[in-house]
Amino acid sequence: MTDHTRSTTPVHGYGPTAVGVTLSACAAQDAATVFAVLCAAYETDRGPDDRPAEDATVWLATVDVTPEAPRPAPALLTAPVTADLQGGHDALDHLRATLDAAFEVTETSATPGDQEHVVELRLTGRG
Repeated sequence: MTDHTRSTTPVHGYGPTAVGVTLSACAAQDAATVFAVLCAAYETDRGPDDRPAEDATVWLATVDVTPEAPRPAPALLTAPVTADLQGGHDALDHLRATLDAAFEVTETSATPGDQEHVVELRLTGRG
């Protein structure tokens, strides 16, 4: 019999349901769109009205992933967005499913680990 309870042990500073999200290679407007999707589905360290700075080149957030998150509607982007995700395997799977619902997602690289996974995604708008 498999124990399906979640571990409470932090993974490299993140809780087991937390994912570090770094957005780059995009306009602030597109970063705001991605963060709006994530804020609607999960608890984050960004407020729903937080606007990414126009002059920034990288935007960061920590997302607390829950498997019961609502699936977002498709979202439009003006150009592709690079999203680097870092966290536990289960947490990344849940976050990836949410991103897949909102955007066209292409995995561009992945670095698996025992407890942590790092993945780079290319997001393009749906619609």
